[in-house]
Amino acid sequence: MRFAVTPRKRVTLSGIALSAAFLTLSGCGNSAARFGAPVLPLERNGSGFHLLYSFTGAPDGAGPETALRVVNDTFYGVTRGGGDGFGVAYEFSRSHGEGVLHRFRRFDAGYGPYATPLHYRGTFYGNTTAGGNGACYVQNYYSPGCGTIYSFNGSGQFRTLYRFKGAQNHDGSTPQVSLVEIHGNLYGVTAEGGDSNCNNGLGCGTVFEVTLSGKERVLHSFNGADGEFPTASLVVLNGKMYGTAFTGGIKGNGTVFQVSTAGDFRVIYRFKGGADGSGPWANLIVADGMLYGTTRFGGTGKGCYKNRGCGEIFSMTASGKKRLLYDFDGANSGGNPIAALLYYHSRFYGATASGGSAACYTDEGPGCGTLFSIDKSKAFRVLHRFGGADGASPQGALIVHKKLLYGTALAGGDHNDGVIFSLVP
Repeated sequence: MRFAVTPRKRVTLSGIALSAAFLTLSGCGNSAARFGAPVLPLERNGSGFHLLYSFTGAPDGAGPETALRVVNDTFYGVTRGGGDGFGVAYEFSRSHGEGVLHRFRRFDAGYGPYATPLHYRGTFYGNTTAGGNGACYVQNYYSPGCGTIYSFNGSGQFRTLYRFKGAQNHDGSTPQVSLVEIHGNLYGVTAEGGDSNCNNGLGCGTVFEVTLSGKERVLHSFNGADGEFPTASLVVLNGKMYGTAFTGGIKGNGTVFQVSTAGDFRVIYRFKGGADGSGPWANLIVADGMLYGTTRFGGTGKGCYKNRGCGEIFSMTASGKKRLLYDFDGANSGGNPIAALLYYHSRFYGATASGGSAACYTDEGPGCGTLFSIDKSKAFRVLHRFGGADGASPQGALIVHKKLLYGTALAGGDHNDGVIFSLVP
């Protein structure tokens, strides 16, 4: 997704142009040369927030939707758009700026990367939401193709490991979350695919395993009652993987599930909507033996996305006992959290995609989003309110590096193509 900005007033949502004409392209090459880009002057607004880099669209990418990954003082990430129009994998350092490692441009190799690549033994592993093969139907703003799993190294050498086949082939499609590694295998979810009897033939999503050589196995296909449209990475607690499904369950409000590497699956919680929360988009995190997460909608806050509620923060035991930590109010604290939480020095840090400053507006609701912290005693504070020029709609989790927090915002900045920022916690 991408935002179009009317300065200081309004940020509206429009889709990244991922044309179906791309299906006809082939043999365009895989790699892209790095380029130098100076780091923008650090800007301080009194809250410890620093704008580090503004994306320009072409050639360096547009719309960073996910968290950064740091390796040896260098940050790595992906943008879903920009580059040649179909997304890039990039690197960034405060001393050298931003450089492109790979431009996604070939349908068969996949395009539209959505999730932060996993770093494992010197190689990055990630996925694309589109491309690969044309067996899948297309809905909403997704583009043709079932999606892929890929790898690349620090020099930008790129390889497609697996091409998803879609529900009609009893396989997943549209993977859009980061992979996790367990005993040398990769695990993840697809938002669609799996059971062709679910979601009008598109499938309700899968949990899958893939080896480093590219052999894939579906561990579970969602059926709607146990969840639908999983959009969050898996996390590991006590040898089991836990995840969320954005919809499905009770009246489409989403679920929390547990799954083993052998495929043993069970739902541990079904959201009820309203004050109980609805639509868990971000992945759970583990802190002190407990699960913590957010819902994108629901809660008691008003005035956020289509009046569906502003979302909440919750804790949960491994058996599914839920406790409310915070209800977002939209106007002040922010609303509609899409980013996962970060646990650091006994506090949780996160971002909301809307709310905060009234100087701009996104399709998530009034405001360009906030950065916040909260502790287990529910003491909440806003750390930064985005205003458009410094970024808009942060959707990736914050990370810690050398006692500073780093993150991305999907839109805003000098060119309205998103930003990289740091924050003093």
